[in-house]
Amino acid sequence: MGMYDYVDYECVCPNCKQKVSGFQSKDAECELALVTPIDVNNFYTSCNCGAWLEFNRIFTADYRVLVTKNNKVIASKKVTLYEGKK
Repeated sequence: MGMYDYVDYECVCPNCKQKVSGFQSKDAECELALVTPIDVNNFYTSCNCGAWLEFNRIFTADYRVLVTKNNKVIASKKVTLYEGKK
C-alpha cells in the first residue's frame, strides 16, 4: 500500500528553468497510481535546484502554483492546466 499517488504533469521550474516532473499527491487513493491534475486538488514536487513547486486548485480549471525555496516564496501565479470541465 502506497502513501501517495503520482501526478502526470511536467513543467518548467520558475527558479532554474529546468524541466520538472515527479509530482505527487495525497488527494486520491494513495496507491502509487498515476493520476491527472484534474483528479486532485493539490500536487507537489521539488526541483533539483531546491525549489518546491506546489499546485493548489482554486477554481474548476485553475490552480495557484506556489514555488518556494528555503521556506521563502519565490513565485506565485494562477495557471490553467486544462481547458473545459471534467
